[in-house]
Amino acid sequence: MSTVRARALLAAALGGLLLLGTLPVSANAGDPIFLGAFNTAQRSKTTIWANSNQWALRVKQARVGSAALKLETAGGPPMIVNSQAKVTNLNADLLDGVDAGDLRVLSDWCSNDNIQPAGQEWTCEMQIDVPPGGGMLHMAGSVDFYNRNASQTDPYCHFSLDGSILYYSWRTVAVDAYWPGMCASTASHGVPAGLHTVTFSAIPDRAPAPGSPRVEFEHGEAHVIFVPSG
Repeated sequence: MSTVRARALLAAALGGLLLLGTLPVSANAGDPIFLGAFNTAQRSKTTIWANSNQWALRVKQARVGSAALKLETAGGPPMIVNSQAKVTNLNADLLDGVDAGDLRVLSDWCSNDNIQPAGQEWTCEMQIDVPPGGGMLHMAGSVDFYNRNASQTDPYCHFSLDGSILYYSWRTVAVDAYWPGMCASTASHGVPAGLHTVTFSAIPDRAPAPGSPRVEFEHGEAHVIFVPSG
């Protein structure tokens, strides 16, 4: 073979390799994958099967900061799994379309183990900074008391949201003379984004007047938790 012909064949071969790296490669079932080329398959499914105690497929990106795998679809899910096993070190941006920062549990609480003096109103204030999208505030509070007077009285408790009483949370308790009791209340209310103040209040007598019975509150606490919309 002449030198000129050998060089021509080598150039043609190199040209074919370069062309292979730039044009789509159409493969039939069982054909290999050509790295560096745009591969297309005649069949819609490809299965990689392995019987091993390690991974079946590994894609390693050597360049720091670059992704190792990119999945693209025309609108369907980019991935389908059949296991609920935990994926270690998986850092997802959204969960059910919600940002991870908006899924954090937001809560507050307040308490007092020795409410003094007797006959005075007790309030317990909490604040929640609701993230964009809003959601629901769920509230629960209770207060223990003792009626140290010689007649029956009716203390009550309720929640307020941003200074407005939630009247559906109003609870009244009738307590006999020299007898302990407890007033407990719950409430749930939708709120928009922003800072909200929740107040739990306990009042010793529904209609106080000179000489009216007085109640001593002893221990009280309240809790509020935020649940995002959706």
